[in-house]
Parts: sequence; structure tokens; C-alpha cells
Amino acid sequence: MTSPLLFQPLTLRGLTVRNRAWLPPMCQYAVASPAGIPSPWHLIHYGSFAVGGFGLIVAEATAVSPEGRISPCDTGLWNDAQVAAWRTITVTIRLAITSAVSLFPILTANTQGALSSIPDCSNRALKLFASINGNPKGLLHFVDYEAWS
Repeated sequence: MTSPLLFQPLTLRGLTVRNRAWLPPMCQYAVASPAGIPSPWHLIHYGSFAVGGFGLIVAEATAVSPEGRISPCDTGLWNDAQVAAWRTITVTIRLAITSAVSLFPILTANTQGALSSIPDCSNRALKLFASINGNPKGLLHFVDYEAWS
């Protein structure tokens, strides 16, 4: 019996994706500082989708310059620290979780300027994650972005 088309590999311009279940981009506004460096929260977020079986993960809006961000809470790819953090995420997903998933960011260059109302980027996602797990101080210390980067 042939598997449904959804679960069959697909090749596009040399990239073979293990299935046709793709995760669309979601703006997380989840960096822990204005530096735009992805944090352990991003690894957990994208890693969970890789474990869940997606063939392709399209990461959130990732700016190519500080001025190109949609908000100060967006991830970036304009310096070595950001590149290293994204590399850690992609290598961890490919080596520790599955080599069959592909992950790429949506690159942004917002020419209209950032959001008019600035969201609070001070570990918003990490605080939410910590409160769900009932240990805000311990978990925030464990996943503190500065200690990770």
C-alpha cells in the first residue's frame, strides 16, 4: 500500500523534504534582549516541531539588519553571535533530533520602520514558559539567553 501524498518526500531544486507537512512561519517576538540573538526558547520551540514530524520548518521573521526588524524582539542574522545561535539550533535539530527536517528563516528587511507600539521583549516568552511549568525563577535562570549564547 502506498502512503498518502502528505507523507511522501518532495524534492524542490535539490532540497528533498521528508514529507509535505510544513510548519509556516510564526512571529514569536521572543528574543531575550534587543541583540536579536535566538535563545534556548527558540531551540525548544523549533525542536518540538521537528520531533513532531514536520518535514520543513519555516522560522520566524529574522532581520538582516537592526533597522530591518519588525520589532526589537525579532531575531537577527546581522552579526556572528546571531549566526552562532541559529547554527546551534539547526545543528542540534539535525544531529540530536532528526537529520530529515529542514529549517530556514524568513529574512526581513522592513523598510517602513519597526512596529509603532513596541512589545515588551524582556523574556516575555521565557516568563510565560516558566509560569506554565510553575518555577519562574529556576527555569528563567536555566534558560537565560546570556548564559546560553
